[in-house]
Order: sequence, then C-alpha cells, then structure tokens
Amino acid sequence: MERSSFFIQTRPLHKSLADILFIQDPKDFFAGSVNNLNPGYIMVRRERQTFRRLPRTGAIVFTVKTALEPVVGLAETEKRNLAREIRAWPEDIALYKGIGVWGTPLLRYLDGLSPEVEDVTVYGQSTVAGYR
Repeated sequence: MERSSFFIQTRPLHKSLADILFIQDPKDFFAGSVNNLNPGYIMVRRERQTFRRLPRTGAIVFTVKTALEPVVGLAETEKRNLAREIRAWPEDIALYKGIGVWGTPLLRYLDGLSPEVEDVTVYGQSTVAGYR
C-alpha cells in the first residue's frame, strides 16, 4: 500500500535541512516569524509513505520518502496546479495543514500577484473561504 501527501512549510536561513526534515506536528511546519512567509523561504514538502509485507517473514516494513522543493523553483504549470490543489482541499484539511498561516502570501505568489499583504492577522482565520 502506498499513499502520498504534501504540506507547505518554511525554511528560514538559520535552520539546517536536518532541522526542518523530521517534523512530527503540523504546527512545526511554520518555523519562525512572519518574515519567513516570503516565497523564498516557503517549501513544498512531499511525502510518500509505503507499507510492504515481506514475503518470507510476513513482517511489515514502513518507509517514508520526503522531498522538499522551494516554491520559487516551481515551473508556471506546477504553480497553477499547486494553487488549484490547495484550493480544492476540504476546509478541515486546509486548516490542519496551516493555511491560516501561509495561505494568503503563498496563493498570491502562485497566482502571479505580490505575496505581500499589509495589515493582515497572520493566524486565526476560521474558514478557508478567502483562499478559494
């Protein structure tokens, strides 16, 4: 069995790859301050989890492959597809994945607009309707 998922996370310059790779709690995908919501610090984290039963022993092996890619490195078609997929998330999934933190600047960037938003509460949106 295999399943794939992706998250949005930040990578501040003072954090090493090792610091941002092993994350247990979604709140830790946002490391730092509002300044880290600059598209240059935002990463797409893709995870592929695989479960396999070994034929001889019957043991189950669980593996996770994690790939991090900066959003500024995405091709235009990938940006459009990412924005479309994020907007298609059900509200509970979007909130779980932290859209209230990174939604506005990232989706503005993916749409080709300035990611900077003035005078906005960074977290606390109760719905994701504003991101659709």
